[in-house]
Amino acid sequence: MRAALQLPQWAADTVSTPPQSGEGFHNWLFLAARALWKCGRDESDIRAYLENAAANCGRHVTREEIADAVTNSKVAAWQPGQRGNATGCQPHRQKPDFDAAKLARIAAKLDGIDPAWFAARSSIRPDTRTPASFLHALYEQGEMVLVFDVYKSQGQHVWTCKQPPFDARELDSFRTGKEQGVWYLTNPIDGIYKPTGQKNPDGRDKVSRRTWQNVTSWRFMVVESDKADPAHWLAALAQMPLRIAAIYTSGGRSIHALVRLDAGSKAEWDDRCEAIQPALVTLGADAGALSAVRLSRLPGCERVEKGAFQTLYYLNPDPAETPICELPALNDPDGDAQRWATGEAFQ
Repeated sequence: MRAALQLPQWAADTVSTPPQSGEGFHNWLFLAARALWKCGRDESDIRAYLENAAANCGRHVTREEIADAVTNSKVAAWQPGQRGNATGCQPHRQKPDFDAAKLARIAAKLDGIDPAWFAARSSIRPDTRTPASFLHALYEQGEMVLVFDVYKSQGQHVWTCKQPPFDARELDSFRTGKEQGVWYLTNPIDGIYKPTGQKNPDGRDKVSRRTWQNVTSWRFMVVESDKADPAHWLAALAQMPLRIAAIYTSGGRSIHALVRLDAGSKAEWDDRCEAIQPALVTLGADAGALSAVRLSRLPGCERVEKGAFQTLYYLNPDPAETPICELPALNDPDGDAQRWATGEAFQ
């Protein structure tokens, strides 16, 4: 990095001590890159700093992970129309921190929030969905979604939304036996490999089909939390005035909410996300996951390493901003299952 531009103390504190592997390292990449953007560093400086920091703490990080952190943090660092001051830094705004006590207070306003509670308020019963029929509920005819069982790859399948009738089993090859689970790129893409402006180790131009240039609709945002108490996080999601289209587990501790933004461009998506980010992060949302090109867990698929499935709790393809807790119960999944089990449904 260039030595001519000194970092103020707040920025130095942010970038100086990366956590060890498995202790929020990717979130640190995002926060450190954002601090360096605010202090006038250029992209090459930031990349070099993050690569050196990863190497010094013994963490192997791919070029793609570094590129994602640099790209995703840039919009979060700069406000429209603002520039750095004479020292090269924007006036520092206190970044929000997770407030577990505040989350607990909000969660305490609701009782009995569990998967069955969400299922009862879903416009489509979540227990009837396969991975393919889940996607069919959320995307439009002809749109393509990239599906992964190798996180750092370019995807193993480009799924296309079809006009009914469709085969709900078409992604069943992903349902079981996947060690680390299955992901999907939440915003639809064109499926075309495009230059990234980077080079492969052999000097060839690097191409990708999972960049912002591939996105064809800026429809969704993923809100997830690894740090919040899962029960508290679910209760908070139920009260948020967001257009929540789906809620599902990662097969581990994290619970993902798929929020409809329906932005007209990436810039508009970034502006909308930035406006609500502080409130979400305060309640436990992962700031590093609030990016327009984001993988999320595909419901209905096994995550072998955790001994669990990525489970769908709630599905509403056309949500309003009305909090879920204000929606009426539409069905009784437990009661329906009991009626079928006892034969009552046939009487």
